[in-house]
Amino acid sequence: MARTFVAASFAALLLVSPSLAGSDSPQGLWVLDDHSTVVEIMQCANHLCGRIVGVAGASRKGAFAPDGRRIAAGESRRSLCGSVVFDGFRQGRGEQFVGGRFFNPEDGRFYDATATVESPDTIRVRGYVGVELFGRTRYLHRWGTPEGRLEASDECRPSLAEK
Repeated sequence: MARTFVAASFAALLLVSPSLAGSDSPQGLWVLDDHSTVVEIMQCANHLCGRIVGVAGASRKGAFAPDGRRIAAGESRRSLCGSVVFDGFRQGRGEQFVGGRFFNPEDGRFYDATATVESPDTIRVRGYVGVELFGRTRYLHRWGTPEGRLEASDECRPSLAEK
């Protein structure tokens, strides 16, 4: 799930980029590579940000909300809906966005992150502490593509589960 947020945050940065405007714009809805979360990427002031707009049903693992609340294993993750999970991404070189941070619901922490638009439908997000070399990579897939499907029913926006 944390990887999903990282990927979503990177995707958001790419969507706001003037060089990516048009049909290939990253703004919109993105699904984390484990199909658990849908993140809406948008422009916020002079940077990209993203919030959770869809979650699959209850998880077998516990989680944390950005406000510090604990979500027990098996409990609905609906309380994550609307949470800002990435923020501060600004365009770097080419297709990369830097200077952002993402929230990892698995441990309740925010991490530094970069995002790279690999294709119109895929964003690679790299989250790390201190040195990017030792970070973790996750992918975001555009909503509605074969990889961009939500697993199980959606608890934020029922209409997302219908696609």
